[in-house]
Amino acid sequence: MKVIMFKFGLPGLAYTSGIKRELTVRVDDGTPDIKVIEADGLPEVTGYEGPIGAVVKATLVDIDDAGNRSAASTCEFTLKDIYAPATPGPLVPQQTGEKDVMV
Repeated sequence: MKVIMFKFGLPGLAYTSGIKRELTVRVDDGTPDIKVIEADGLPEVTGYEGPIGAVVKATLVDIDDAGNRSAASTCEFTLKDIYAPATPGPLVPQQTGEKDVMV
């Protein structure tokens, strides 16, 4: 079975003081993976994978130091195999002989 690996690029913030982000990712009906990310952390979250055809649902919420939660940014997509095989190496023509032909 093939699996598709994927990641999320995180949108920028107007300000980062006291903000944490909560990214929740669910592949099909699996257990949600919840990551809390510092606002000044990495601009992407990696390490996700799922089988071809799985539906991925994700939400991102910003949380301030008082515990107030923003409205969620959401996305949903289906994992697809979009990668073509590697390009074959170069063809190598070789002359294999000679013959007389009547014209």
